[in-house]
Amino acid sequence: MAKGCDALIDEKKIRLMTRLATYDKYEGKIDQKIHNYYQSDYVYVNNWWTRITVFIGSLILIGWYLFDQVFIKSVSIIEIDYKSFAIKAAIFLILNLLVYTLVSTYVYTRKYHQSQRRMKRYFQVLGELEKYQSSSKAEEEPKENHGADISITGINHRIL
Repeated sequence: MAKGCDALIDEKKIRLMTRLATYDKYEGKIDQKIHNYYQSDYVYVNNWWTRITVFIGSLILIGWYLFDQVFIKSVSIIEIDYKSFAIKAAIFLILNLLVYTLVSTYVYTRKYHQSQRRMKRYFQVLGELEKYQSSSKAEEEPKENHGADISITGINHRIL
């Protein structure tokens, strides 16, 4: 091959290696953490974290509402209808949990699939790089000499 072609292959190798290094630095770490799970497990675990935070957030909002009623609007604690308040609070809590669970399922399923696509592209680029490296190694290997040269450098080391 001509020298210009070698430079082209080296340039392609550099581009491929740069793409791989960029992926490893930014998205690769996150994708590896995601792919430590099956999709269903990843979504399940993240849904539980979402439910816990929504539950805590909803309790804070309910507490803030009670605080507002008692201390800001000066409603007497005795005058509050606790039964209807508890029903409304439970409905509020359940609706929040349901809505955020559905949203969380969609978001984390999508995130898993995006990660899967990025990893697929990563392995394709890695395969391309290996193809270029194997083709350049094949060009660099010395041709077998069937002549009378019996020196140690003429021995084919591929036998080992």
